[in-house]
Amino acid sequence: MRLIATARALVEALSRRGWSGDLELIAELEHVRGRTNLELSLLPVDLGEIGEALDQSPASESFIDLANGTLWPGELFDVGPGPDDFDAEDSQRWLPVVGTGSKVGYG
Repeated sequence: MRLIATARALVEALSRRGWSGDLELIAELEHVRGRTNLELSLLPVDLGEIGEALDQSPASESFIDLANGTLWPGELFDVGPGPDDFDAEDSQRWLPVVGTGSKVGYG
């Protein structure tokens, strides 16, 4: 019962915060609370690469390939076409990672 109360409090806090990724966290927490039938799947993603992508300037945008977990850094798109089947509008396949700059990490 305590887990469900904690999940409810987190959902409320995330709803007020409204950061990128909060909607996905809310969906997972609602699943823990038993309010949705969410099936999660594991995706092998290199957290170090995600950290580096987040440290890039706020104008940069990298993408995670949701089919295999590969992170495509934004600077690769500046010098080349990127993956052959890339479509930034395909949210079922590509997850954007927007840089926040290294200043945020130090804060």
